[in-house]
Amino acid sequence: TNKKYIGLIDYYKRISKSDKCLQILTEESALPYLLRKKNCTKYFSTWYISPPHLQIDYINNLKETKPRLILFSSREIRFMPKFNQVIKYIEKNYEFHSIYKNWTFMQIKNEK
Repeated sequence: TNKKYIGLIDYYKRISKSDKCLQILTEESALPYLLRKKNCTKYFSTWYISPPHLQIDYINNLKETKPRLILFSSREIRFMPKFNQVIKYIEKNYEFHSIYKNWTFMQIKNEK
């Protein structure tokens, strides 16, 4: 519903106030536009990272830009095994930050 997304936008704006960029691993690819921030990597949609060689490039982009927060998952979207390299990287290098309604945010380790 619209209220749910407006709440997500407000919440993400609040927790990413000091961040220069956003990284999203869900289907909410309009969030950087709505929050007036750029993507931390060149990948604004997870659907582009399914081939293994693009997952490696995506991970390299994450290593370079080190986004503080990642919108990691939504209960409405289940990750397919084809994203397994990216998921493993994030789970190793990021930790739980918070949940807002259906969305889970991860933060880079040692950045509390």
